[in-house]
Amino acid sequence: MGVEGRVKTMRLAHHWSRLSRNYWFVPGTMVVAAMALSFLLPWVDHGGGRASTLVPDWVYGGGPDGARALLSTIAGSMITVAALTFSITIVGLTTASQQFGPRLLRSFISDRGYQLVLGTFLSAFVYCLLVLRTVRSTDTTQFVPYVSLAVAMIWAVAGVGVLVYFIHHAASAIRAESIVASTGRELRAAVERLFPERDRRDRPAATTSRSLPEGFPSGAREIASQGTGYIQVVDIGRLVRLAEKYDLVLRLEHRAGHFISEEGDLLEAWPARDLSEEQLAQLNDCFVLGAHRPLLPDAEAAVDQLVEIALRSLSPGINDPDTAVACIDQLADALGRAGERGIPPAFLPETGEIRLVTYPLTYVRLVDLSLSRIRQYGRGHMPVVLRLLEVIASLGPRVQHEASRSALLNQARMLKRSSDESIPEAEDRRLVDLRFRAAQRALGDPDLA
Repeated sequence: MGVEGRVKTMRLAHHWSRLSRNYWFVPGTMVVAAMALSFLLPWVDHGGGRASTLVPDWVYGGGPDGARALLSTIAGSMITVAALTFSITIVGLTTASQQFGPRLLRSFISDRGYQLVLGTFLSAFVYCLLVLRTVRSTDTTQFVPYVSLAVAMIWAVAGVGVLVYFIHHAASAIRAESIVASTGRELRAAVERLFPERDRRDRPAATTSRSLPEGFPSGAREIASQGTGYIQVVDIGRLVRLAEKYDLVLRLEHRAGHFISEEGDLLEAWPARDLSEEQLAQLNDCFVLGAHRPLLPDAEAAVDQLVEIALRSLSPGINDPDTAVACIDQLADALGRAGERGIPPAFLPETGEIRLVTYPLTYVRLVDLSLSRIRQYGRGHMPVVLRLLEVIASLGPRVQHEASRSALLNQARMLKRSSDESIPEAEDRRLVDLRFRAAQRALGDPDLA
């Protein structure tokens, strides 16, 4: 799949993600389905003269008054349980977010398990409420929707199982291991979206030796943003087509995940010439803005979340180096996958005349985002220092480019220097030195004695 195809897929995935990750989407869909069922099943009860015989007496064999009481009880209990459980959960999440960061609440909102639980309780409440209106008892006629009542009872029993699942899921979801693993999965997905497959790494000389127009980018015109927010998706294919159509060379100033304010610099267009309002609007339409940083395909946001959890766990108030090590392991996995893949193209289209200079997330930048702050904040923490050096050594055989090895080796050298200064125990420094030499060998350090 080409760059344009990947961006179209990302744009569709972004719009679907915005819709499906909204907290109301799954519960709302389930409530609508329950409303439809509340009309369908009473119609079945009305249409089938023997509907009462389809339901065994041990399920329900009473009259209209008992049916009203049963439906009222189920509806009241469902809405009560929904309100109580989610109130308690919000309190627990608020406490957990103080330890792991406010992004935890965003993960809670997009969690499919919580959405299904809320949808089960709310849809059961709406179903029972609407079926309740069909129960009639007058001097001349009476109607009891036996099939509808049986479904309501099954729903109530299922609600007990959902409640047990909810308690287990809520307790598991706020554990440090679960939060780190979930963010790690999102980071891996972002890396696989942003970095091309390995078979795209080798390019013919004709495509790698292309040059930009003489004088670029001096004298380029700045294209201002017409909106404010975080960039969700950049439609690369459309930018290339517009550049070809208007005979321009464009250079991106930002990438997905960056914040842009209105009238901020969004693009550079070369050569500098006046563009119509329609042309400026078309260029701005290539950027989808949103109120929050995207986790997909924004690898930087996922890295920042793991780094934030690691830094909080190393704070004196929490002092949990094991969680920091778990974050380092997830970051190492993502760095290894990125190192085995290709470098995102900087010049597009990939053949022919250059029309767009992109602003890709490079491996060197990913290494700096992942390791630098943990290295700085974990200065003197032996478990963190040793694990960082072990990770750097393990990445050596997986990276494919000299610049990537140099970035990792630079991190290892800074770890060694800071450890020599901050760790007083000689035996601890010896352990650090052993890990550092292993990293040097794995990365092919020319200074290795």
